[in-house]
Amino acid sequence: MSETPPLVLPTTAEPDQLVVHLPHLDLVTAWLRDNGTPVTKELARDDRLGLALLEVSVADAIEPVLKAMREHFRDTFRGWVPLVGKNRHLTSVVGLGETKPHSAGLPSPASPEASTAQPDDGRGVRVGLADSAIADHPDLVGRFVAERSAVWLPPMLGPTPFRAGHATFVAGLVLRQAPAAELHVVDALSADKGEATVWRLATKLMDLAEKNLDVINLSVGCHTEDDQAPLVLRRTIELLSPRVLVIASAGNHGAPAPGQPKAMARPTWPAALPDVVAVGATDGAAEADYSPMAPWVTCTAAGTAVSTYLDASVLLIDQLSVPASEGDVKAFEGYATWRGTSFSAAAVTGAIAAATKPGRVSARDALARLLSEPGGVVSKYVLPS
Repeated sequence: MSETPPLVLPTTAEPDQLVVHLPHLDLVTAWLRDNGTPVTKELARDDRLGLALLEVSVADAIEPVLKAMREHFRDTFRGWVPLVGKNRHLTSVVGLGETKPHSAGLPSPASPEASTAQPDDGRGVRVGLADSAIADHPDLVGRFVAERSAVWLPPMLGPTPFRAGHATFVAGLVLRQAPAAELHVVDALSADKGEATVWRLATKLMDLAEKNLDVINLSVGCHTEDDQAPLVLRRTIELLSPRVLVIASAGNHGAPAPGQPKAMARPTWPAALPDVVAVGATDGAAEADYSPMAPWVTCTAAGTAVSTYLDASVLLIDQLSVPASEGDVKAFEGYATWRGTSFSAAAVTGAIAAATKPGRVSARDALARLLSEPGGVVSKYVLPS
């Protein structure tokens, strides 16, 4: 097994924002006002989520304010505290940043691979993809539904950041297995860096939920300082899970330090939430070294794949502020090979879509069937003893 350095998701958040459960809004805003950190403005409110996003006047960071607030309410109300949390960043494991898709390395140019699926696989199935903007790739034209803002446009100047092809790659993997599925794409993540806050992701997911979907693919995630689920993601999944099957990448932070055995991985959110199908990755017949070892992982699939990508000159360095050298830019011609749990999750989503038969076999039933079939695309995850 090759040595791969641990890839850790950041735990950052917007420094002056809080997310509050609407029934608790007056209580929270009154405490903030009385303690010298008044609400500057209500940035957004989403009645579907039952949450409001507040901008708060803080001198430094929101963490001490949130801690003091929770301690006050816990002492005052015999352990009860209002539902309030940070507007966290989601992030990929490809270097630093705030919210990016999960990937365990850089894409490389590749030649297209033929699909073995039947043309009608996925017929009548609706799949949601919350990711970066998607390219009008020749293999994808007419096969996805997206607002204009969710369709990728090449930059006017300079090469394209490699993350910009993430949604295009994921979409190709889904449609390779379920060619007749109806794919609905929202641009939850920024096109260049793949960044977003949990608020933006949550509201985009609620938009997707209105499409009467069977399954949603989430190849994004974050960690938290206390390893507890962010309020916004927990609330969103609670609302979505009775209506649609949610598939999420488990993260690429499973590799041990050199010379050390593989250790239990910290939870990735939303993958580790109940009712989310958390997908790890395999490399051949074995678990991929970067794939997390954790009891919340549901299943695994191949983490390395060839799929649709950008037809562009692509900047293959993670930090966009670092001056690019000639070797950092590579020409892609619409296809790439890439590895990570982003792509094993997409493989599972595609397999579920292909096995779902509207009105006869639900997405959950399709997953159960796939997990019971040895040697298929999807394998049930077994935590090592």
